[in-house]
Amino acid sequence: MVAMRIVRIIVVLVAASAALLLPTGATAANASTWHVDFLVAYRATGQGASAAPAQWTTAGSVATWEVDVDADSVALSWVQVDGNMGAYTWPSHAVADGQPHRVHVDAQQAGQDIVAALTVSGFVIRPIVVNGQQIGHLTRLVQSPTNPLRQSTFTASVADLTGWNN
Repeated sequence: MVAMRIVRIIVVLVAASAALLLPTGATAANASTWHVDFLVAYRATGQGASAAPAQWTTAGSVATWEVDVDADSVALSWVQVDGNMGAYTWPSHAVADGQPHRVHVDAQQAGQDIVAALTVSGFVIRPIVVNGQQIGHLTRLVQSPTNPLRQSTFTASVADLTGWNN
């Protein structure tokens, strides 16, 4: 039987950041899959604005993952432990309409690659492949992370941030 630990942050914040460290003993050290799920409502209040409703870290070779939104797109981005970065952006899946949207990310190891799928409001967006990288268990969830380089003019609400390994 596969043991699974579900950790939740159930809060609603406006333009603030909250983090949760996942307990080391409660996560699978060699997780082959992980999942992150949250509810987000955004409204853009300016041109060129972007925001990250959720960010998470893992013990794998891709250290940080993030969902980014702007007025007309949603993106899944990542930073590898060697500093290389990547992102896939879907321009037709805007979530900055002020309505609540359920966002779910699944990732799994597939041979030498990580395959991740982003689902927004029940619509599965094309899975992505991060070549030559190793998945690791979730170590930290961050709601609305602050980034001094991002000039956000979004009004944000994020709720029910959940992550689990298996």
